[in-house]
Amino acid sequence: MINNIKSLETDKHKLLDLVRLITRKQGKALGTEKAYCNWIKRYVIFHNKKHPSEMGTHHIKLFLIHLAEHERVSPSTQNSALNAISFLYREVLKIEIAGLEKIKRPGANRNLPEILNEQDIVLILMNLSGVSQLMLSMIYGSGMSVKECIRMRIEDVSFKRSQIFIRDSKGKGRWSLMPQSIQPLLTTHIEKVKKLHSSDLSAGHGLARHPMQENVTNPVLVDCWELQWLFPTKKMSKDPRSNNKLRHHVHQDMLSRQLLLVMVKTGINKVVNIKSFQGAFASHLLQQGYDVRTVQGLLGHSQMETTLQYDQLLKRVGVDIQSPLEELFKN
Repeated sequence: MINNIKSLETDKHKLLDLVRLITRKQGKALGTEKAYCNWIKRYVIFHNKKHPSEMGTHHIKLFLIHLAEHERVSPSTQNSALNAISFLYREVLKIEIAGLEKIKRPGANRNLPEILNEQDIVLILMNLSGVSQLMLSMIYGSGMSVKECIRMRIEDVSFKRSQIFIRDSKGKGRWSLMPQSIQPLLTTHIEKVKKLHSSDLSAGHGLARHPMQENVTNPVLVDCWELQWLFPTKKMSKDPRSNNKLRHHVHQDMLSRQLLLVMVKTGINKVVNIKSFQGAFASHLLQQGYDVRTVQGLLGHSQMETTLQYDQLLKRVGVDIQSPLEELFKN
């Protein structure tokens, strides 16, 4: 088995090429593919570029101990590294490592996140502008995550229903609130995106991956306006999987950097990230008296057991429920 693997690497594929090939075949997200390749590369370099087939459980433990004690990475980051290495042996090399499943995974950080109050939210949003202000307002106003926000398409916005469709990684998803207070800003933003798309079409571009095929190696590319990204990048780039020149959605690090700058500027002495705004959405709705199950449904943390229950939730969205962002504008 080992000889076959090495001959395959020297003949056609290198190790990381095999990882990319299999992750794409399994339909994993591009972010997962990059993370797996990064961790596997670091694992091999840490052990002086020894081939993974010549290593075992002891080597994996040493690498994880190094991450925890010397690089002081978080438990979730250690788990990500272990997931990548497990994938390498299980799916790529097809090697069973004795005791791999018994490696103790680090527990999650039990520290409770700091809660942003309404004054914090207002101060942060007032010190942002443009796309960053709009994105963070939507995250707080509808309860979506940053990944869900950057994956939004034009058709996901319904001004008529005052709702936003929040997609998951498979193109499916749920409806949530669209605060009326951000609709003028959102309308202006969409007009700018439409002009950009028209310009792309005139230049022979304007294609985007179909929502149901974001992680497919050879996806269907569409040029229709409704399926374009709501938050596109300023520059087009070569798609690593389809090799087409596309305008992708903005990277989530853009918003994280803007938030970090604002936190320094405003002097808010709290440990805050983008997820804090999703948490504020939930906590502020609960403070307003909405039941836990309704909030869980809006966040997408629980699946509705029947179509009837899901329909009942949708009827309440935008009708009975007021986004916490609306409460800020009222006050």
